Amino acid sequence: MSILSINPRDRFRLLLLLACFFLILIYQLSLKNTINVYHSYQQNRKAVESAENAPLLIKKYQTEIKKITQEIPQQIYNRKKVFELINIFCYNNDLSLMHFYPENREEQKEFYTITNKVDVQGSFINILKLCYYLEQEEQSGHLASCHFQIIKEKRKKKRKLKASLYLQYVQTRTSDEKK
Repeated sequence: MSILSINPRDRFRLLLLLACFFLILIYQLSLKNTINVYHSYQQNRKAVESAENAPLLIKKYQTEIKKITQEIPQQIYNRKKVFELINIFCYNNDLSLMHFYPENREEQKEFYTITNKVDVQGSFINILKLCYYLEQEEQSGHLASCHFQIIKEKRKKKRKLKASLYLQYVQTRTSDEKK
């Protein structure tokens, strides 16, 4: 059976099938690798351009950091004031101050962080109001974490909501403390 004996319609279909097979073969053998190499070339070129601009970007970011640190007011940490703020708020908003733990200090080279853990008991809304009050209104530090827990009282057979608040303060070291 020769190719000429096949009717023209089937010959055309066979030709299309062979052309598609040939295109797929060409793509797999050469074009796919060429496209992948081109994409990696573009990525490398962008990386080189950004590496050339790196010193300028570093200087720009350093000046921005200096501006930001000058604009941010230094928080003066006063444990007694924080205790009074929390205690007064709890008294006025039907919350119970369960525990005011000792502060935890972590020291780094240029600064140190002070973390206070406070346990409060009451309604969810009032605890959220306390969180907002401490961080936004009084700006007495950063509320790093707020962990809620439901506690069952065995004597009264009631459930109460307890929250553990973690307040953090970042203090920069003075030149005397760095030594």
